Amino acid sequence: CLTTRCNPHPEAVFIGGGGEGATLREVLRHKNVKRVVMVDIDQIAVKMCRDNLPEWNGGVYDDPRVEVIYDDAGKYLATSGERFDVVIMDISDPIEAGPGWVLYTKEFYQKLKRDSLREHGVLCTQSTACSVNMITEGFTVINQTLKKVFAHVCPYRIDIPSFGAPWGFHICSDNAEFLLSPDTPPGEIDELLEARLGADQIVKLKHYEGYAHRHMFSLSKYERLACEREKRLLSTDNPVFVE
Repeated sequence: CLTTRCNPHPEAVFIGGGGEGATLREVLRHKNVKRVVMVDIDQIAVKMCRDNLPEWNGGVYDDPRVEVIYDDAGKYLATSGERFDVVIMDISDPIEAGPGWVLYTKEFYQKLKRDSLREHGVLCTQSTACSVNMITEGFTVINQTLKKVFAHVCPYRIDIPSFGAPWGFHICSDNAEFLLSPDTPPGEIDELLEARLGADQIVKLKHYEGYAHRHMFSLSKYERLACEREKRLLSTDNPVFVE
């Protein structure tokens, strides 16, 4: 919901991963979204979630705007030739044993921006744990890497009880006007949400609204300093893995 709000006309949306359907559910709340491509590498996991987690996906897989593809998300973006208003990377952490770490590299972000984002395009990626004892394992490195590619990078975090730690995310674009800052008045965000979603969808949101937005983007002093001090970049030649 937050990411699609950051683009003025999010008609085409790409979701990498997200097999449980919750990200897809939130994207489809936006009335002007016309096409969503969700690419997940694990067909069995997606089917299990589709069949057994209806409270998460709400039947969104049957929406005619949705195309689900079982493949590597990076491969699809590299070969499809399709451009999107919004790209959401809802993928696994950059661990050494997993296939997804290349989707956090500088080279991947550069190619994505050049070949897969439309004008005014916005990227959102999950960015690993953001707790005091884990923030420098992945979050700060991803933040530094994104800053080398995009003109405007906004880190934020949210508490996810089942994860056991605050979790980090980034929204990025070369167009600052579409990235809402922590200083945006809560009332203004609420008005924008209602205009974009409609009153019938606003009441279904359990978390995101104006004051939640301010909280999410207001990183603590420790978190801000950790990002400022980070010098490492994640690249294909110099990967950084989360333990």
